[in-house]
Amino acid sequence: MARMSVTQRRALLVEAAIAVMSRDGVAHTTTRAVVAEAGMQIGVFHYCFRSKEELILEVMETISRRMFAAVADVFSSSTDPAEIIHGALRAYWGDIRANPLQHLLNRELTQHALRQPGEEAAAVAQYAGYADGIEAFLVEIARIGGCTWRTPVDELARFTLATIEGVTIQWLVSRDEQMSQRLLDHLAAHLCADAELEVAAEQ
Repeated sequence: MARMSVTQRRALLVEAAIAVMSRDGVAHTTTRAVVAEAGMQIGVFHYCFRSKEELILEVMETISRRMFAAVADVFSSSTDPAEIIHGALRAYWGDIRANPLQHLLNRELTQHALRQPGEEAAAVAQYAGYADGIEAFLVEIARIGGCTWRTPVDELARFTLATIEGVTIQWLVSRDEQMSQRLLDHLAAHLCADAELEVAAEQ
């Protein structure tokens, strides 16, 4: 570990924290458990992070980046806005199914931040980032596809976020694959209709 930079050590601790928190939950995760998962000494943790809360903030940001990265490739596969919409939702759904504990952890982290005095801003920033990211995604779809959203794009982004969040938590509870897919299909149809797209991608 002596030859590793602080940045590299922080990255390893974040990965370890995601693994431990996904397995055991935020409330039951200790800094000692994280450093043990990372194969480090407790002193390394305090060298890299000022507190467990700082680590949690980094975990929240890391998971958020990964969620958007999961759908980023759709822009390279098509210029048809309907296909991009369907492709993005399929990619997101594939990420949920591949990483259910991480998506469950993401919701737990939001609630944790809201429950910690002085940390509420982290949850606000988290969801503002989601909304801004989806808004940028919708703007890019319109630019590439030459279409226009009838609903103000900031509202449409928040509607999309609310729907995706709802479908995600329902699936995490029920694991009803067919219902979740139908609900995402409804969202795709709504977005296509909002942009007045006549041809939707094949399901």
